[in-house]
Amino acid sequence: MNKLNKRSWCFLWLTSAALFGLPVVQATVADGPFSTSDLKRFVADSVPFLEWAKTGAPNQLIEHLAENPNSVAQFPEAVRFLRDRGWEPERFAYVLSHVLVAYKMLGMGGNSSRLLEKLAETKVAVEGDPSQTEAQKARTLAVVEECQRDVRETEKAFATLPPEEVRLLWLYRAELRQALDGRLPISERVLPNPTVKKKR
Repeated sequence: MNKLNKRSWCFLWLTSAALFGLPVVQATVADGPFSTSDLKRFVADSVPFLEWAKTGAPNQLIEHLAENPNSVAQFPEAVRFLRDRGWEPERFAYVLSHVLVAYKMLGMGGNSSRLLEKLAETKVAVEGDPSQTEAQKARTLAVVEECQRDVRETEKAFATLPPEEVRLLWLYRAELRQALDGRLPISERVLPNPTVKKKR
């Protein structure tokens, strides 16, 4: 991969991360991990919700729900939309926020360690690039370092997901991909199977 492509990749990664801010995963004990029925309902209802969010929803609705699912109460249109479909809005937002964490991991190909290695290689390449001015290098390195921070934050958020949710996300990966493909700015990847032990 040449330097331009690496820089473009980092920019696209950062843009995607900024658009879909990392969910904070602020669940209360009352929320509890989502169940199979929750996820099946989410798969069915996420399509009309995300399509509506593209055109008729308040500005940055998905970003707000990703950062704090409980903020759904601040958006009466979203509350009405979800209640019309039989959801408690906070529950839908909770499932959405956790699905988005998983899909950020999908965007990293399920291998965040390798991605961090590539970003470190990109930093070395930029620092040694004689065709760039110091100011250009500083701007590019700032983007790469932001990418690195985002990857580490995504790893931490994914690690906080309840194991039973990760298992369900794996089991329903095909259905989720069909529902969300083209509706989230995160590239399609293979979700790692949580039942397979990593080699040491």
